[in-house]
Amino acid sequence: PLRPQNFAASRISWRSAAPHCLRRRHTSCVAAHDGKRIDASENAVLDDDAGEPEGGYDARQRLPKIHPTWQRRVNEIVRAKEGRSKAATLVAKLSSNNCLGFENAAASKGTLLQFVIDEKEKHPEKLLLVRVGDFYETYGVDALMLVEYAGLNPMGGKCRAGCPIANVQPTLDDLTAAGLTVAVYEEMGPAKERKLKERKLSQQVVSAASPTYLYERCLSPQPIDYSEPPPYVAVGCDASGGYALTQLYADSLTLHVHSRLSRHGLRALLERTPHAPPLLVSNARSLPPFLREREMRTLRAASAREFQQQAVAFVAEQLQVPVEKFTRLKQAQTGLRGSPRPVYVSTLAQIGLLPKENAGVPDLAQALLPSRSTAASVDFLRRWLSCPPRAAIADAMHNVCTQLIARTEPLPICPQLALGKLVRLISQRQANVHFFRDLRELCKAVNAALNRPDL
Repeated sequence: PLRPQNFAASRISWRSAAPHCLRRRHTSCVAAHDGKRIDASENAVLDDDAGEPEGGYDARQRLPKIHPTWQRRVNEIVRAKEGRSKAATLVAKLSSNNCLGFENAAASKGTLLQFVIDEKEKHPEKLLLVRVGDFYETYGVDALMLVEYAGLNPMGGKCRAGCPIANVQPTLDDLTAAGLTVAVYEEMGPAKERKLKERKLSQQVVSAASPTYLYERCLSPQPIDYSEPPPYVAVGCDASGGYALTQLYADSLTLHVHSRLSRHGLRALLERTPHAPPLLVSNARSLPPFLREREMRTLRAASAREFQQQAVAFVAEQLQVPVEKFTRLKQAQTGLRGSPRPVYVSTLAQIGLLPKENAGVPDLAQALLPSRSTAASVDFLRRWLSCPPRAAIADAMHNVCTQLIARTEPLPICPQLALGKLVRLISQRQANVHFFRDLRELCKAVNAALNRPDL
């Protein structure tokens, strides 16, 4: 496990441009400028002119207590469609009295609104979704985001919005597709003696890197839908003069480091798999041009090792998990016995490994596999062809495939379980009967294969 040093003195800066969208159009689209100002609460260096409106409304002046992240978003909402959207009409109702942007007339201790304001001060960059009976509700600037990105209607014409329990996952999908990180608060029990119900941040913070909300899913009679989410990605320079790319997987709490990459190799890795925003970088000016159009955050570090530690600390803070929970996967060897360099992006597009880049070329991975192959199998083959493994692993896989082709008897049926799903459901104790049934079938198939002498 990684044990990084104290990062209290490290500085983080925003540089937001046209982002690398995962599914939707919603994210921050602001150009970087030279002027900077310091945000003491987050120990961050922020672009002074980021989100500067062309004229009229300026959230930095009207709403000085909300975090700059939300100031940018509010300015974008006002500018979009000339301020005629449902969300834009609510901007004038935001309050400048607190970090939530919601007018709390009864600011007495122990009220729900005061609880939400206190939690917003602890997590200023996260959208707070609070369980209230059979609904999840948001207030202030958070409700504005719900109206803008999830298409929900405000409650009573105020900066307040929510969704029923049954719709929480589709709502979270809309928010994470917009590049937002959501902290979900659950009720811990009934109110006692007319006091406020106790609420607590759930075990999972929902983001583009971990979009499936798993609270109380252990009681679900239905299978738990799960698709492998994109990782957070950190890009920096290594000692060899090349690039180092670190992929941090939120669900499995693992990280994989690719070092000594060329510019083409770096692009091939990033084009092959989308990543959760923002892109973490060590020095924005040293990045290749194709990266400068993505939403990014700069982590100031004196060395490549410190940059990697800061990237892990940033992701751990986003997910609200201890840094020590992350495990670094064994790095592949380098040199003559190491992995070959990734295939150039132009070659990938020409041979059909990037079908979205060249619509006239069929998908090579799907063409090589049977039509009934699962998405995980297609992705595995595409990954191996794009970034080939080292010779020893490739030879071993070739021998396995040769032996399997020669066989006439069927193999044991083996269901697929994604690593992230396995780790997330078990660690959070949210696995249901369908998950344990699939896990049992997987173990039975592996055991049967190991006990067959012909295999």
